[in-house]
Amino acid sequence: MPSFTSKIAAFVAAWKNKEHNVFKIVFLCALVILVFDNQLLHATLIRILGGASPSGFVVYGAMVLILLASLYLLLSLFAMKHFTKPVLILILISASITGYFFDTYGVVIDDHMLQNVAETDTHEAAELLSWKMLAYLVFFGVLPATIVAFTKLEYKPFTRHLVWQGGYIAASLLIVGTLVLAFYKDVSIIGREHHELRYYMNPGYPLYSLVKFVRHAAADESEAPAPIGADAQEATSWQERGKKTLFVFVLGETATESHFSLGGYARDTNPHTRDQRVIFFDQVASCGTSTAESVPCMFSSLGRDNYSASAAASQENLLDVLTHAKIDVQWLDNNSGCKGVCNRVAHESVSSLQVPEVCRTDECYDEILLRSLQQHLAKAQGDSVIVLHQKGSHGPAYAKRHPPAFARFTPECLSDQVQSCDQQSVVNAYDNTILYTDYFLAKTIEMLKERERDFNTAMLYVSDHGESLGENGIYLHGLPYAFAPEEQKHVPMMLWLSEGYKQAYRIDDDCLEAKHSGGYSHDNLFHTVLGLMDVKTAAYVPTQDISRDCRVKT
Repeated sequence: MPSFTSKIAAFVAAWKNKEHNVFKIVFLCALVILVFDNQLLHATLIRILGGASPSGFVVYGAMVLILLASLYLLLSLFAMKHFTKPVLILILISASITGYFFDTYGVVIDDHMLQNVAETDTHEAAELLSWKMLAYLVFFGVLPATIVAFTKLEYKPFTRHLVWQGGYIAASLLIVGTLVLAFYKDVSIIGREHHELRYYMNPGYPLYSLVKFVRHAAADESEAPAPIGADAQEATSWQERGKKTLFVFVLGETATESHFSLGGYARDTNPHTRDQRVIFFDQVASCGTSTAESVPCMFSSLGRDNYSASAAASQENLLDVLTHAKIDVQWLDNNSGCKGVCNRVAHESVSSLQVPEVCRTDECYDEILLRSLQQHLAKAQGDSVIVLHQKGSHGPAYAKRHPPAFARFTPECLSDQVQSCDQQSVVNAYDNTILYTDYFLAKTIEMLKERERDFNTAMLYVSDHGESLGENGIYLHGLPYAFAPEEQKHVPMMLWLSEGYKQAYRIDDDCLEAKHSGGYSHDNLFHTVLGLMDVKTAAYVPTQDISRDCRVKT
């Protein structure tokens, strides 16, 4: 009697030697992707439909068939000789990786996320690699792709093949149409009330996002961006004010407002800035949920409602306007770049410097920015705006974002795979990064205080977006704004002004303190910075300037 191993070997040999109908293989690939690479979609559907109730089970079954027929239709479009195998292999492998990020972190692969991936550095990318990801790739991607690669596909003569292909596509459309009509009430309500489902459809939505991303990336960027605020000028020169102005804009990374004790968080994550007379603005809405989206948006004059990557790239931004006003602008970066914002001003990356006190072998802590800041302070000739782009609280390796001395909240998750840690240890590690950011901000303020004899000094801090720490099974950031949780959209913002600055620019900080809960957003930054620097330009919108009503009239 043949052994189990010999039976398997015989089956494999028979499979390899036999020609298989190409549309059968396409169907099997669609089934594999739907079952194994869409677990988040299935879990979300079951949750929406109320579990395994009889009526819910029937609707769930109908929607699964709709998805299977739709996926089969999509893959059937590529069922052409010389195209089928490469396309199926590529989709199987990419869908397995996408499925891993869907299932593990609850993130969505859209065009903004693809832009983040394209612009991230190797250290950040390496933190996302894991054995679990390898298992997904091998079992749900490489293994079925290998089977496809070694399978002999049967194609009918070209004309007959087109007829059969058209028939399968028509049958798929008929199945989808019939089921949608039969369950129209349920399907329409679910589709209307739960927009997030379309983002979880793998590989449909990632493929759509890839096309969108490639289209934007291929757009002609040879033309210079349209000027904004070319008429900009400071209302008074530094000679008239008696001292030059030094304005430091700290661009935070992945900090969520709800983890700042200055905003009411139960833990004391702001012991260093608490006594620095900073003004903390709460409930500030970010422009996006990723760096690639938020940073260009927050420095533009577009506002979130009018923002698009192409629109932002086609016109100048806040830094350009400040330059038009003859203000010296510098960008110092300890992150993965400025996303095009600093292209036309002086900029420097400090993330790869080798300073043992504040750097590890693979990256530097944010204090490296202060060393570069000190050098720029010594060379300042006139009014200056210096942007410090933090590494901040970028995940998932939160414990790597702060020196060991700042591990106050323990035990903290030390793994890059935060989903494998208990949630409290993830929160502990994250809170330690906020504690370190607070220390960094306090050190920045102290450095500015030391320069008050020569400068009117000020510091504005705001994060680009927030972070999910396992709430409802969601980690990291980057979910589409429409259904992203508040943790990803509410960011901290704080302002510190020296006495000299308040006098020179006639700012009433008690008035600003009273306005700390004004329901602000990144949309206010462009105009508020221009207002705080007293820059006059037609691009400035007074009603968007948080400080406008707090200037002492003369």
